Amino acid sequence: MQEWTTKTYKKEDKIFRGAFSYHRNENTYAEELFDVYRDKREQTFHYVSESIVKVTTGEILNLHVEFIVNKEYLPLYVGIEKIMGKESAKEIYEYNPRRNYIVYKFINSKGEEHTDEVATAPKFHIATPTTASSMLFLRSKKLDSSGKNSY
Repeated sequence: MQEWTTKTYKKEDKIFRGAFSYHRNENTYAEELFDVYRDKREQTFHYVSESIVKVTTGEILNLHVEFIVNKEYLPLYVGIEKIMGKESAKEIYEYNPRRNYIVYKFINSKGEEHTDEVATAPKFHIATPTTASSMLFLRSKKLDSSGKNSY
């Protein structure tokens, strides 16, 4: 288990592994590695991503994202950790389907924590800075084959 994930993922639960690299001209600016796990007992999918990005100042930004969705691809838990040098920030989104709200937590590098509750619509998506979980937006929408889709 990586220290930034909420649980230990088993190798036999892994259903997909991938990587992205972002190039411009002949320079590599970012790399992303991700794994997708299926939890058959809870009927959820877990997207675990790590990304290393070179920012315009030349510093390295490390991103860790854990994105857990249910079988309808609605986010149940999203954890985003950003680390650059000595500074870090962690964002946590936890969805409560019974009350239809999201508990949002922000923790800075000093350990100061801010918590808020946000009411949400039954269908929603949480954007993250990694490509693997950003594609989940399309899966959370009901597609109409007649071309009347609205996003």
